[in-house]
Amino acid sequence: MTGDHEVRPALAWSIFWLPLLLISSSVVLGSGSAQLFSRLTAENGPIETATFLAWAMAAILSARVARQLGHAREARLAGLYWVFAVGLAFLAMEEISWGQSIFSWQTPSSLSQHNYQHETNVHNIRSLLKFIQLSMLLVGIYGMVAWWALPRRSDWRWELLVPPWPLMTGFLVLTVYAACTTTIVIGSDRRLLGLVLAPRVSLFALKHSEMVELIVSLTGLSFIWLGGRLTGRYLGPTSVGPTDRGGGDRR
Repeated sequence: MTGDHEVRPALAWSIFWLPLLLISSSVVLGSGSAQLFSRLTAENGPIETATFLAWAMAAILSARVARQLGHAREARLAGLYWVFAVGLAFLAMEEISWGQSIFSWQTPSSLSQHNYQHETNVHNIRSLLKFIQLSMLLVGIYGMVAWWALPRRSDWRWELLVPPWPLMTGFLVLTVYAACTTTIVIGSDRRLLGLVLAPRVSLFALKHSEMVELIVSLTGLSFIWLGGRLTGRYLGPTSVGPTDRGGGDRR
């Protein structure tokens, strides 16, 4: 059901429904149990910790996939997955503000004045927000439609670059969130696009941002994990050289 990833239907559908279940749970808790919702979404709370762990695991798995591809002399794919590994590690550290949320150090004043949450991280720097939001939107759209829109190829490498359909809902959540929280310029003011088009929807999305981050991290982890299954199938767990199964032979 997921191309050569060979995931069992029950697991594929579980991956598909999980983001919708998580965001629905967040909505129910946010509406009916404010105290529990606040505890779950608090700084250093369960959701933030789970998000950090998901990004960290994805970074480790991506490095393993990159190493395996490098041994098989798949240089371009190996380089790409090393980039993924570094980027995922960066996201993991951003989630805990590079250790600030654990060790509680003071944010340097030079950074604090540019960071709207006054934290030691990059993703809350005001001047970068528009770029980050646009990147989130583009990644969300790509992950949501790529499996269906791009022409299929009889090559397992193609599936290392295209998120399979069970991940579509995770990217859908990211796309909707990014669309609701993207800033636009109106005259001399910067406003959220969602606040202009649908104020309540935008504020609702911001309320559930922690759960959205968890969903996105789990989606990223699932994508890398599926890629690892694919490389393990075609290259073997201890591949050290080129393989004659790397072309269009889909067994």
